[in-house]
Amino acid sequence: MVIVPVGLDMGPVYPEDGPPARPPNYCEIHLGGEPEELTAELYTVWSAGFADPEAQINLKVDRDWLVEYLRDFGHEPTGRFPDASPLIDELIHRGLLLEFDPEAGDLEQLLSRHRLYPRALGLGSTVHERELFGIGYGSSRFCAVGPDVYQLWSFALTYPTLWDACAGYASGVDADRPPDEEPLHLTADEVARNVAECLPMLVSTKAAFLDPLNYDLPTVPGPVEFPTDGGRSASPGRTPVIVPVGVPMGWDFWEGDPADRPDQYYQLHLGTRYVDLTMEEFLAWHAAADGFQQHVRHQVTKTTLVEHLRSAEGLPNAEDLVAGMLARGLLVEFDPVQGPLRDLFRAVQLFPLGDAYGNTPQRPDLYGLGVEGEILLSIEPEPYMIRSYGLTCASLWDACTALAEGADEGLPPGETPVGLSPEDVARSVAIVLPAMISAGCAFIDPLNYAL
Repeated sequence: MVIVPVGLDMGPVYPEDGPPARPPNYCEIHLGGEPEELTAELYTVWSAGFADPEAQINLKVDRDWLVEYLRDFGHEPTGRFPDASPLIDELIHRGLLLEFDPEAGDLEQLLSRHRLYPRALGLGSTVHERELFGIGYGSSRFCAVGPDVYQLWSFALTYPTLWDACAGYASGVDADRPPDEEPLHLTADEVARNVAECLPMLVSTKAAFLDPLNYDLPTVPGPVEFPTDGGRSASPGRTPVIVPVGVPMGWDFWEGDPADRPDQYYQLHLGTRYVDLTMEEFLAWHAAADGFQQHVRHQVTKTTLVEHLRSAEGLPNAEDLVAGMLARGLLVEFDPVQGPLRDLFRAVQLFPLGDAYGNTPQRPDLYGLGVEGEILLSIEPEPYMIRSYGLTCASLWDACTALAEGADEGLPPGETPVGLSPEDVARSVAIVLPAMISAGCAFIDPLNYAL
């Protein structure tokens, strides 16, 4: 029996007022549709599940391991525990720790209660390890998995549950195999067992997070037509920004060097589809994601992207290249400050990547996001919440609507209503969306599927 943390760390929540050295009210964990408030002691035990990825990879982190680790070494923020067993029991009862046997014969009940989401970028395979696909950021490889788990890591979010994703993969794995190759005839149980054995590694290395389905799964009517006219609908006098769509999946050396397959050089996750990018498209997609400080200032536009591709990459056809990628939904333009957002936000979902760090006593009004322990940007509470909980809604627009409608629910008598509209929330998200995507802290995915 192994133990794996469930949910996504949202960091400490400090009160608005008080002395500079005041402690946080609680630590928040995203847990499906029900945020969990943990004391410092419970948060220490929960986060200890990430303390030793190597032990998790080797399936050694069980209840006894966790008790001994917390007794002998302790963990931040509260240190050692003589006996953490009661806290472990509480976290398991609340669904924040998952105790299971990854080699169990029947995993359907377990995986039918959870969903799996990426938490980092796909790095692809290498010439030295053609059958292992990395997950991480840039040169930082968090972990590597086989092709079946890699595909499930990417596409599971388009299925109602992780079990449905395993069953879907098993039923379709032979569909694209060449006629001269022996079919695999995988079963859902076989795929689920492979995934279950990798879950401790995926979660503890922060390559993915496991989330409970503790809410009514939203109906995604899909596929929703992806708008490609954002640049033409910008407000007069304003230039729309441009951002990439989807998640990079890296190079695929499975069939040899990608440089020898110029039409299939690089792969991209786009909802339910793998998209093969040419070398030129790969350069354009990544150039649209680069330039974090320029994205913060809304300075990355179609014009600046085309100019960069011409001057820095030597692509004379840059304008046609970018226009074609916009038409295919690989890139999107929008005006974050004044332009229309409803059509775009109805056609995408927003998913979290990287780390969330909560607020601070010095700036309780701002919440930090970053990657690998480094805070890269601080944002207001509304987009911070949408980044975390928007995945429980049918679209990004639905998430903005739900937050606006719920902002004034349960207000104490005499307290002034916030009075947010869906447009207000959407605007707050749009303003920081380019920076979040560029920092690797979020991605938008097209609703080219139905749930």
